[in-house]
Parts: sequence; structure tokens; C-alpha cells
Amino acid sequence: MYPQAIIHRDVLYLELHPAEEDVRFFVDDHDYLICSARTSSAGPGYHAFLVELLEMIQGPAKISWIWDDEEKEFMDETTYFSKRDFNTLQMEMVVILYTLFFSEVYLESPPLIRGI
Repeated sequence: MYPQAIIHRDVLYLELHPAEEDVRFFVDDHDYLICSARTSSAGPGYHAFLVELLEMIQGPAKISWIWDDEEKEFMDETTYFSKRDFNTLQMEMVVILYTLFFSEVYLESPPLIRGI
């Protein structure tokens, strides 16, 4: 049954979807609360769900997520948080999955995507 959570070595692992890695919460060396999540295996709906879930908890938890600091690598690579465009999110997921697939199959750069 979902969600499931465990704490191991000061990291909270939250299992929200059976097809995806756990969402990880931890405090880094600069005292930032970090949420690290991979969403590409479960798809754009799961990604949108997780973004909206994190937004819902920030008020009651009295935190503010940083979504756009590339230097610190705090970002939503799909831009869904800032644009809230599900069609763009779907296309970004296609590009991510396409790149992952071809990097595993060919072990080199993927061929260019035409028409996207």
C-alpha cells in the first residue's frame, strides 16, 4: 500500500509509486532541506503530482522550495513547476526517455528527434 516511508541514515525515503525510485528528503551541508526525485519512469502525471504535492506541504511545513537554482542543481528540469503546462511536460518527458533509451542502446548520442 502507498505511500510508504522509512528513515535510514538521516534520509527520509518516501515510496509513492511502484514504478519509480523513492523520493528522498535530506538536509545537506548548507542546512538546505533537499527533495530529490526521479519521475521519468512513472511519467508526466506522476511528475505533476509530485510537484503539486511538494507545493501543498510547503505552507504547513513553513518551507519554501527552490526550483530554479542551476548552480546548486536545485531545479525542475522539465520546467513544469514554473510553466504549469502539461503538454510541455509531456514533451520534455519524451525527450528525457528518448535520450535515456538511446544512450543505453547505442552508448552514444541519440539521433535527432524530428518534429518535436
